[in-house]
Amino acid sequence: MMVRGDRGLSLIELVVAMALFALVAVMGVQTLSGTIRSRDVLTARDDRDQSLGVTLALLRSDLDHVAPLLFFPPASPPQSALYQGASEGQIGLTIAAPAGADAPFQRAEWRLDREAGVLSRRYWPVTTPARDSLRTPARDLLDGVQALRLRSYWTGYGWIEGTGADLFVNAPPPGAADGDTAFALVANTYSDTLPAAIEITLVIDGLGDIRLIEVLQ
Repeated sequence: MMVRGDRGLSLIELVVAMALFALVAVMGVQTLSGTIRSRDVLTARDDRDQSLGVTLALLRSDLDHVAPLLFFPPASPPQSALYQGASEGQIGLTIAAPAGADAPFQRAEWRLDREAGVLSRRYWPVTTPARDSLRTPARDLLDGVQALRLRSYWTGYGWIEGTGADLFVNAPPPGAADGDTAFALVANTYSDTLPAAIEITLVIDGLGDIRLIEVLQ
């Protein structure tokens, strides 16, 4: 004789139970997926923050060590100590080399790949390299960069877009102090004029403009 309380589940009750279980499972999967997405976003943001920190530290270091010396690339005309390429996104800086380097001065080159949005840096170990192979491979530092801009501040002129190198195209060479003509000739060959200050702006996706200003004089 079957007791009423032991009749088991009906088909409808079983379907409802399975539907509730499926709903709970879907909600759990959605919660888990959301957690994974949040983790991935935070990880990517943390990686980008680290890359941004490294990039700004390197850029700040280069600006801190700018030296007023011309750069002589192999088989090309000399470049000013502070140089900007034909288009925005290419900057060259003559810098004092770190302790232990083979030469007292180096040449740092920053380049923005506009299509990929990647900012990279490479350098020459000397300012008068004999061959292109001396230049180090480019090191990708930061992605999501829209623009790399440079302004310079010149006493008597104020802030100028770019390096302001055209201000001194027709300037006369420096005279020789105390009649030391030979020294003045050498100094004019290798030395260069730097602005009073430099401003470099990075335009980064999601962050906007980040500006670095370095006073040189």
